[in-house]
Amino acid sequence: MNKKINKRDLFNNISLLITVSFLVFAIFSSQRFPGADGLALRLGLCLLAILLIYQYRRWWVRDRERQNHTDLLNRIIECATSSEDPDENINRILGFLGEEFRAERTFVFEDQHDGTYSNTYEWCAKGVEPKTADFTNVPYKGQLDVMVEDMRKKGKAVMSRLGQLDRNSHQDLKDTLTKYNIRNTVAAPMEINSEVIGFCGMDNVGDSMRYEDAADTLSLLAYFFSQLLLQRDNNRRLQRYGYNDLMTGVGNRRAFEKYKEEKLNSGITYGYVMCDINGLKMVNDMQGHEAGDAMIRDVASCLAYIFGGENVFRMGGDEFVTIYTEGDEPALKKKIDGVRVMLRHKERSASMGYVFNPDGSIPYEEVKIKADKLMYMEKEEYYSGKNDRRRRKR
Repeated sequence: MNKKINKRDLFNNISLLITVSFLVFAIFSSQRFPGADGLALRLGLCLLAILLIYQYRRWWVRDRERQNHTDLLNRIIECATSSEDPDENINRILGFLGEEFRAERTFVFEDQHDGTYSNTYEWCAKGVEPKTADFTNVPYKGQLDVMVEDMRKKGKAVMSRLGQLDRNSHQDLKDTLTKYNIRNTVAAPMEINSEVIGFCGMDNVGDSMRYEDAADTLSLLAYFFSQLLLQRDNNRRLQRYGYNDLMTGVGNRRAFEKYKEEKLNSGITYGYVMCDINGLKMVNDMQGHEAGDAMIRDVASCLAYIFGGENVFRMGGDEFVTIYTEGDEPALKKKIDGVRVMLRHKERSASMGYVFNPDGSIPYEEVKIKADKLMYMEKEEYYSGKNDRRRRKR
């Protein structure tokens, strides 16, 4: 945009210089040659008047564009701060940008730190197919490297039009744009602490006269996107601390209470598994609490591997609850057998009791009591087999 403005200003300055020179010459010639009847002078004054009118109009248009641009940014900033949820604010900004610039799609790509980028946020115009699934874990090398490096060097938005891309250095990008019918794309780098974490952009901007405006707007908004992503990550980190057990990484009691209120009380079919580690007290007494902590982590990892970490909750020192919602009772039994195999392989032991609750027809408290009773019976069997006559009070 700056190059275009500089060329335009240079042209206007040259025009003004020629007109003034012509006017000076006209005044000088009319004094030396009075018979000319001031024709050259009048012509010079007319040219000067036309040029001044044009110049003032250009200044007015530029001021109006600046004001419109300022209004646009103010409205976008309102979108960026309208909610406490950063995900919601990002989606609102993308929608606003898409409608303002008549783009078919607006997006955010994030560096996955494994050599790929993923399209994590997207807005699509009516009738446009979403492309998020197609742009998951896109390899950086060979597909995005040229565009990202260009943005990194310029530190601002870059525009890529299909017909103007160099075949030698942009062939992979051209192939991608052609495959997804993207005629033009505008993208700007997002940075945190001078490190590029991704880029935001628009595909198929409808008004070719606004490419420059779109690029300038994205360059400014990249900062807001970066800060919203940073806020999102901080929120997720805090949420993990609040709802995850720090030792094992699975959910804590607070997370289970939330899960229970939101899902288990809604009448879904689920299996409820109680799990209690065998021999933890003896390990703590004989080998120390570090060995006991390792035992707890091993049991948690087995449960999380088989059932998924989001379905496992540590309720106390040696006690876990697991919720299974993916299949029927035989499938649940198979999962439990898988946990037992993994525990034996790690030379660990845990007692488990489960209840399968079809259609949520059994009240939760009954499910809990029955599963706990079955688990306790298995624990008694374990300790009696070890000639250990301790009993847990219930």
